[in-house]
Amino acid sequence: MDFAQAVYDRRSVVGRRTAELARRAGMAEADIESVEESAVDPTLELIERLAAALGAGAGPILARPRSSGSRGAPPEQAGAPDPAPGCVR
Repeated sequence: MDFAQAVYDRRSVVGRRTAELARRAGMAEADIESVEESAVDPTLELIERLAAALGAGAGPILARPRSSGSRGAPPEQAGAPDPAPGCVR
């Protein structure tokens, strides 16, 4: 499953901008962008936090089938900022 794509897709469906999702999740907008670019490995805390901010349980985000396309950048980006609490690089 591609968590980054699932977050992006759900955010698009509910019509939220990254700034609004960040505010609702108590995170920086750059952290949301890092999640959507696959620059972090999500922890359970992060999954639950984003699911709540997106108005969904963790199940719909986690149960999503893997898409054939990829919108994320490689996680080993040099110089990437430190992730928010709950994010693992």
